[in-house]
Amino acid sequence: MPVDQQLRDLEDVLMMHLQQGFLFHVNFNFWNEMDMLDTDTNIAVEDTIWGAFESIMTQYSASEPVTENLENLCLSVQNAVWAAINVPYPRDPYRHLDIVAENARVIYLGQIGHLRTALIQANHHAEVIQRVWRRAISDPSCKMCLNRLNREFHEDLPHLKSSLV
Repeated sequence: MPVDQQLRDLEDVLMMHLQQGFLFHVNFNFWNEMDMLDTDTNIAVEDTIWGAFESIMTQYSASEPVTENLENLCLSVQNAVWAAINVPYPRDPYRHLDIVAENARVIYLGQIGHLRTALIQANHHAEVIQRVWRRAISDPSCKMCLNRLNREFHEDLPHLKSSLV
């Protein structure tokens, strides 16, 4: 999948997670009564944001530059959301949370440049390795392929002899 599509998909997943997280995890009664969010809500929102990044983090876990950029981006979004929702109970909390989610999108979009570069480099390196590997196992001029063909020939030779008899 192209890098730009992966980033758009991550953005969509992040927005979906934020909207669902706000809807299901924010304790509006506590927020209204105490003029602050409870600890469980803060933890749930943090986990919700992390969950949006979890799939791509797993996919690129072998690439340190990518995971480092993903972790930094996730932390930036978490900090921005935390700062935006840890306010006294707003007049219209649902509108406030919608604006927080949109602001998180702006932060995400503003900080994906380094991540995009790291993803492109990681994908390029993987493509080079795959191309070299395909050549190495299928081109008889490569020693590795020649060794494999010789080994397979000698392994199959008894079967070939028995089928000719």
